[in-house]
Amino acid sequence: MQGLLRQLTANTVAGRRMRRRTTWLLLPMYDPDGAADSVFHAITSRFFPHKDHPIYGDITPPEVIAYARYLRAFVNSGRLLANVTAFYGLECGEGNPVLCPFVIRQERELLLDFNAFWFSRLQRLGIPTNDPRAPWFEGWVPHRLHGWCWYSYGAFTTVFQIGDRYPDSRLDLPGLEHLGAHYGRMLVQFLETARGQRRLQETQRFLDNRATERDLWFRTSMAGTPDVPSLHDLLSMGY
Repeated sequence: MQGLLRQLTANTVAGRRMRRRTTWLLLPMYDPDGAADSVFHAITSRFFPHKDHPIYGDITPPEVIAYARYLRAFVNSGRLLANVTAFYGLECGEGNPVLCPFVIRQERELLLDFNAFWFSRLQRLGIPTNDPRAPWFEGWVPHRLHGWCWYSYGAFTTVFQIGDRYPDSRLDLPGLEHLGAHYGRMLVQFLETARGQRRLQETQRFLDNRATERDLWFRTSMAGTPDVPSLHDLLSMGY
């Protein structure tokens, strides 16, 4: 993330190109309370509202609500989420320094093509990757932020795991920062291709339909309003 931030703010051709007509949201996300007890999924598993859940009760973490409210306001202001990328840590025994663990099945081929687009360029730089067309899983994960953004706002969503301790190709801090900067450049290049532009048009059509559906939803809702949505409106519907 630091490398991406340096790239974005640089007075270079690449930096200016990345900033053109874009807003970048860089969100470091961590659950320190859960991590302290070696519990890493508690906050994400409580993304949706629960009623009398035997483990989670009725409490949705405030961080979850804050992120959802921010992104809801961002989209409702007329902007689109062109891409949501999630980077996760990687244990050294799990694979090469860069791999894609998961793709959303509904746009599998597009995501695999994007993996190949990025991974082939990384390999030319000497950074090993796993097979770009062989993710571990396919499906949809609604309780992860990236899955929720795909479902709620039609975002083009990518997921990667990054590791710096792979025995044959360790990455130092400058190497990790270079990786982040490189990803940002490649993402912009991909979205500027004809395929990327079509995907952005699909996102816009999704949001146009969503605006109509959202209006109908609140006309018949017995709970929240457009200005004060209920927890269900916010988290389950993204409204």
